[in-house]
Amino acid sequence: MNICFVSLAAWSILSKEPQKSVTVGGAELQMVTLAKELARRGHRVSIIVMDYGQPDIVEIDGVQVLSSHRPNEGLPILRFLHPRLTKIWRALERANADLYFQSGASAMTGIVAAFTKAHPRSQLIFRGASNADFDPSLPLIPIGRDRALFRWGIRQAKVIFVQTPLQKKALYKWLSLESMELANALEASSHGSDVQELTTHPADTLTPYVLWAGRLVDLKRPDRYIALAHSLPEFNFLLAGANVTELVQWLKNNNQPGVLPRNLHPMGLIPMAQVDSFFKQAAVLVNTSDIEGFPNTFVQAWRYSVPTVSFFNAGQRVGRIVEDDQEMTAVVGELMSSKTIRDAVGKQCFNYFLQHHNLDRVVDKLESDLAEALA
Repeated sequence: MNICFVSLAAWSILSKEPQKSVTVGGAELQMVTLAKELARRGHRVSIIVMDYGQPDIVEIDGVQVLSSHRPNEGLPILRFLHPRLTKIWRALERANADLYFQSGASAMTGIVAAFTKAHPRSQLIFRGASNADFDPSLPLIPIGRDRALFRWGIRQAKVIFVQTPLQKKALYKWLSLESMELANALEASSHGSDVQELTTHPADTLTPYVLWAGRLVDLKRPDRYIALAHSLPEFNFLLAGANVTELVQWLKNNNQPGVLPRNLHPMGLIPMAQVDSFFKQAAVLVNTSDIEGFPNTFVQAWRYSVPTVSFFNAGQRVGRIVEDDQEMTAVVGELMSSKTIRDAVGKQCFNYFLQHHNLDRVVDKLESDLAEALA
């Protein structure tokens, strides 16, 4: 295949440089993971990212990386057309690909779709990144123009991938569009991967600990995690994604007391290349989000036999799913109090990872599905 991934915020994951944007997350990690594996298998692979000062074209692990616009380049409102649209369009042309792979509901879906319509030999491949991508109200896209571009763009896609059966059903109910499932994937072991271990892990003296990892945004509900730490003062809680000042300010902005429990340790924004080491040493991963697709953090935890606890069911058949804060406290307390129970649940999670989220299996399916859909 000759395939181009469009993932503008992915440069820090590719280059292993400190993160340039707080918007970098699981979606970008998945795009880079798939791109590198397809390149390793001999496909011609490129990826379009924003311009953070890197060369216009550079190759990393067999993937040709093309730059577009700078993050804040141009005048407000006008910059949507120039320099953003014009530079993205030029990068799409430079890629000269047959397939353009874009993930996550946004105006970018419509932009890439328009490009493929103007270049008939190319096709758009879209992959959902959240349940909200298939909610008719598109709650994560605040601008009407961008919602319209996405609605039009997804209808032009040659292939649509979703993360879960729930998303597949929601998309068909909304737009009567068929889709195929493509699970989030990572390598089965960090050995030989891109993971950078920290020479001195800042959490070494805090193990065992409960981990929360994500962006400091309202829909991730960090307040629930803070309340959980208050309820279980005998255990350590690590929060990867914000420092103390940012977390206290977020609480104040949301009209909540800016007091953190002594057993809660905000670790700041961790580079994607290093955050894996926090999963490796965690005892339990907690997810408190209101909206998710299939959390990449689940896959990151399961490959190290770390149990997950969440308020929602993303289609997984492992880990613990709870109904309310009281049950969350009880379940996390049980897992942290009993290494025997924790290890048993963790083993189930690891086996599930091998069966459903191992990179080799997922990319085998991706190649097969694309070959069938494009035949």
